[in-house]
Amino acid sequence: MDSEYSLKISLTKHLHDNPTAPYYWCISKYDSFWHTIQLDWGETPEQCFLSAMDYFQNKVDTK
Repeated sequence: MDSEYSLKISLTKHLHDNPTAPYYWCISKYDSFWHTIQLDWGETPEQCFLSAMDYFQNKVDTK
């Protein structure tokens, strides 16, 4: 079975966790269970999406 990937982006500010980049993203991978493979913070949800997609396209081996 091929692995499955999921992207979560916070649409709510988390100023208490990161006042300068209050939105977060995380990429999860499913092989036999779900686990987070990368996460980071951004200034906007849009920036989170672009950063996550850049990471996925350039650093995740989906082959």
